[in-house]
Amino acid sequence: MENSSALSTNNTRLLSTPFEVGFLNYSSQLNETCSKLDNATTPENPLYVLIYVSIFYSVIFLCGVAGNGLVLFVLWRNKDMRNSTNLLLANLSIADLFVLLVCMPTAIAEFYCKEVWYLGEAMCKLIPFLETVVIHASMLSILVISVERYYAICKPLHADQRCTTRKTGKILVGIWICAISVTTPFFAIAKERDAWLGDTPVKVCSTSIDEYWKKIYIVTVNVVLYATPGLLLIIIYAMICRSLMADRKNVVVGTCRPRGERVDTL
Repeated sequence: MENSSALSTNNTRLLSTPFEVGFLNYSSQLNETCSKLDNATTPENPLYVLIYVSIFYSVIFLCGVAGNGLVLFVLWRNKDMRNSTNLLLANLSIADLFVLLVCMPTAIAEFYCKEVWYLGEAMCKLIPFLETVVIHASMLSILVISVERYYAICKPLHADQRCTTRKTGKILVGIWICAISVTTPFFAIAKERDAWLGDTPVKVCSTSIDEYWKKIYIVTVNVVLYATPGLLLIIIYAMICRSLMADRKNVVVGTCRPRGERVDTL
């Protein structure tokens, strides 16, 4: 009896230590928090938000598809317009169409489904890859168009040699190869993961940057394909504006002649 009483007293003393009491309090709070999360429900989107987003996305989608489709239709019907500049514009229209047809339906689906992913693991990897590819291709196309405009305005004598249709075709192929190659790591970044919506297990498509190499990759892409082309666009258009202003100052304005005055010609 004495040993049993001593053991009971010893156990009571051990459980009464500050560490033990703190651990028990933490466990109790953790269980209570998990219970609240399990019973939580995702709030419904207000009706006016649903209406606004639906109208906004629909207008952008219809106008974008119609506008870019008309550009491609006109260039397809008029063979005389298939020069280097219009080929670059057609490539930009194709990239914009892919943005509209790939990005917007997925975005609106995730909005209505509250970020729940129903398309499976393969589409979770493919759709972010396609979205990023067409964005990179659009950025590179805009940069090439700006360079072509620089030669056409600032160096017109060299434009015919540098901006031929054959060279433009090779550049377009290079744009898409570069965009696809740079975006390939997105197959490893995008993953379908388990999550909870209230007390219901769901799937989400995650592109979280939780590893060191992913952070390095994202920073490098942003510098090479966004910051650098953006800086180059500013410089190119500044040079174009400077050239146009200089040409305007060099224009010789002819004098007006009185009505009826005879002009001798050779």
